Amino acid sequence: MARSARWDGIIAVDHSPGGGEYDAVPPATVSKIKERMSRRRESLDSFDIIAEGVTDGTDSAADAANVEAYREAGATWWIESQWDEKTTPDFLLNRIRQGPPRP
Repeated sequence: MARSARWDGIIAVDHSPGGGEYDAVPPATVSKIKERMSRRRESLDSFDIIAEGVTDGTDSAADAANVEAYREAGATWWIESQWDEKTTPDFLLNRIRQGPPRP
């Protein structure tokens, strides 16, 4: 965390015991990261907090609400992280065509 605070951003992941290698974190954890970085930096103006997760692209309002919760918590970037067995190039291309979550 101290090294991230010296540079330009951090990717919020959960490395706690029993978790997966890169488990998504809830918005509350993003908020805690933002608070911690605020105490370690003079400004967050050029600092990015990157959250990742999955939206399915079929319910735009639900997807937008999910991503909005992260934005409100302090995330400045969202990475769509589809990493399971259904993730083929065709699946990803279709998801890209659906576009970003919009209310």
